[in-house]
Amino acid sequence: MNNIIGKWMYNTGSEENWECIGGEFDTKEEAIEEGSRYFTDADEYGYASDNDETFEGNSFDVGQIIEPDISIYGRHVIDPVTEQVGEQCGEISDSWLEKVSNEDEILLDQMLTAAFKGWLQKTNNEPHFYAVKNVETIEL
Repeated sequence: MNNIIGKWMYNTGSEENWECIGGEFDTKEEAIEEGSRYFTDADEYGYASDNDETFEGNSFDVGQIIEPDISIYGRHVIDPVTEQVGEQCGEISDSWLEKVSNEDEILLDQMLTAAFKGWLQKTNNEPHFYAVKNVETIEL
């Protein structure tokens, strides 16, 4: 999937499920040109050929393909761990990790995120889908 990251597409799907019958494009301008052709041409290539009807809208969206943002937050690990230790050791552990600095928590965020991404890669569980940013509505 990495070969499409950064490319552009026009949307032939829904707002939440982007699809592009024409593939991906190196530039936004190429995506706009092909999208305009797809939604306005009545020949074998266009919307009419895929849906047996004429496109009745007056615009379509283009956007840039990006990897999903995966982040693990250290606080989501610290809190359950301190609770677990508290159940085992009692009140004596109540103040443990209570004063973790913001910098140390950010470091834990980064370490956990890197470890999780490494695990995804090692186990061949990386996402085989993408997100779309820089969305722009193009008027026909």
